Amino acid sequence: MNNRKSILKGSFWAGIRFALVMVKSILLMPFILTYWNKELYTFWILLAAANALYISIYDGYIRYVTNAYNLHFYQEPDRAKLILGSAVKFSILANAAILLFITVLVFCFPAITSFLFRSSLQQGEIYHLATALICFW
Repeated sequence: MNNRKSILKGSFWAGIRFALVMVKSILLMPFILTYWNKELYTFWILLAAANALYISIYDGYIRYVTNAYNLHFYQEPDRAKLILGSAVKFSILANAAILLFITVLVFCFPAITSFLFRSSLQQGEIYHLATALICFW
């Protein structure tokens, strides 16, 4: 019964995570696209595809950790805690590093940001776009 309960709980949280990512994407996309023209729309699709690829890899990592955690949960609870704790720390650090990189890139180097987005946006519009992208992440 515990395995079934664990599977249901894991599936529930995976579903919630998927729904939140989808809602975030749907709500922020119109805001971001108001600052772009047709050419940049293609770039946005590439960004969305890269984000989806990252999420797929991250989801695989989470499933790997979950399986390792479940494997050791009953027989070696201390090892299971170590696996879970290490995974949470790695996840937080990896996401913080990526977010820091994006933040530094878009706020400290607006010329690079403008070049990457192939746009001639005004400084204020770049900051609005950058804020939306950081929220999206």
